[in-house]
Amino acid sequence: MMSAFSGISRRIVLPFLLGAIIILASFLVSKYPIDFSKLAKYGYIGVFLVSLLGSATLFFPVPHAATVFAGGILFNPIGVGIAGGVGGTIGEMVGYLVGLSGQVVGQESKWYPKIKHWVDRYGGITIFILALIPNPLFDLAGMTAGLTRYKISRFIVATLFGKTLRSLILSYLGFQFGS
Repeated sequence: MMSAFSGISRRIVLPFLLGAIIILASFLVSKYPIDFSKLAKYGYIGVFLVSLLGSATLFFPVPHAATVFAGGILFNPIGVGIAGGVGGTIGEMVGYLVGLSGQVVGQESKWYPKIKHWVDRYGGITIFILALIPNPLFDLAGMTAGLTRYKISRFIVATLFGKTLRSLILSYLGFQFGS
């Protein structure tokens, strides 16, 4: 009986909740644009939240890379890199959960078969590399990982290392720019 409910939950409740999160995040981004001049007021928490929100909105551009860069100018770049990496990783769980629900938005994309092959064959290395380089394909990789039931702990670790390394690089570039 419990497994029947979990199937219903996965097919109905989870997509509904994830859709609500994506719509809310998209609304917040459009309603409250990021004012970089006020970033200092929020510190590392601001970098964390912008990175989380930027990664949680599937296929919607949020300038979280610019926030991490600006944060590197204003704060310790290591702290900014960690805040950006952790926020980005938590935000990317939305894509993973969308895939876990059985709903992959980009399955018709020409990139989907390639990304699915890479995730199936190389797993964490694919997730790490796509999290490291700025690109719109990571959302599709996260959904694919969820759809293929790629182990969540491995997804989180690979994403965390990729997002944190990228954030450290961006924040250090900001630090160098501001010096």
